Amino acid sequence: GSMAISASEARLAMACGLHGRLGEESCVQLLGCGDILVEILRFVPIIVPDHVETLKEAVEVALPNQLIVLRRGEYIVGSNPGQSVIAGKQESGNTILQLMRDVSLCGEAGTVLKGMLVIPRQVSCSMSNITITDAGQCCVKVESGKMYLDNCSLICGHASAVRIEGDGEVAAKRCRLGGEGEIGKAVPEFYELPRTW
Repeated sequence: GSMAISASEARLAMACGLHGRLGEESCVQLLGCGDILVEILRFVPIIVPDHVETLKEAVEVALPNQLIVLRRGEYIVGSNPGQSVIAGKQESGNTILQLMRDVSLCGEAGTVLKGMLVIPRQVSCSMSNITITDAGQCCVKVESGKMYLDNCSLICGHASAVRIEGDGEVAAKRCRLGGEGEIGKAVPEFYELPRTW
């Protein structure tokens, strides 16, 4: 498994990476990698709400293929910083969030997202241990991108939990997917989903 580090440890790693001693003996020069800090931070998970307040903010600051961990709780997918992430408190956030870069979302037990995640063209994402309840068309809409679901529950109050457009692909393992507000069918083993489910 991976070890999570605290925000202070992440800041210390950044400070070490940005240290002014960049002579010919520096590790950055020896590795021949000017973007070593980016490479290191890619392996540090972003934790919501510890490091950033909202999922939207985490996606905006995430590096390619970075892990975003959501603590137990209920989140509106497109809430902005300053808006409450918990439904029913303060101003509610946008219920649609486009994942514009490759990221992995992982929830602690009891993590619930409200709204719809949209995976656009050329983006590949994964999601595990998360329940999504839709607030519109579906829970996950894949527009020619790719999505991998593991141990997730997608509950849609409308037609389908997952909608695939263009040459999009969705694969699910150990998931429960349902439309019309029902928990729906179980997907016990790895399964590539049809256009709508």
